[in-house]
Amino acid sequence: MPLRTFDRQDWATVLMDHAAHFKALRAPFGPVKLRYHTGVDIRNKSYTISGEPVYAIAAGAVIAVADPHPQRRIVIEHTLPNQTKVWSVYVHIIDETVKVGDRVDTETIIARLLNDVELELYGQHYHHVHLEIMKIMPTAFANFYQRETFTCYTEQEVDKYFFNPEEFLKKLFIK
Repeated sequence: MPLRTFDRQDWATVLMDHAAHFKALRAPFGPVKLRYHTGVDIRNKSYTISGEPVYAIAAGAVIAVADPHPQRRIVIEHTLPNQTKVWSVYVHIIDETVKVGDRVDTETIIARLLNDVELELYGQHYHHVHLEIMKIMPTAFANFYQRETFTCYTEQEVDKYFFNPEEFLKKLFIK
């Protein structure tokens, strides 16, 4: 888990509403069309502290820190035991504590969730961390950081580019 829970490998310690699950259909808003959710939106079940720390989900290297409010994001590259690379993406965060090139592990605080004042400013619906695990890193980094969260993928494209974070982490870390 990217949040401080009693057992950071137990998905029962976080809350997700229906629309926050992987591949849930997301309603259109503004210029953004109906789309599939490319990750999971999670918040701490045991306690809700605005501004709580966000941790890396595994060891890796920070390859990007982008700052478009409130879509701030950090991307960490991980090398799996079989030498395959995957990328974890953390969105709706603030006060990044890492920079490109930093090495991180599961105890590294990389940022924090928005606090009550920031939630009032940007919207209460940003009270979570959006976590994606990508199979393929987009080559157009500039486009990724500006628009990727709102790209309207087909269900087949979501399966091509993203892992279901819950299933992926359970298989990887729970033996």
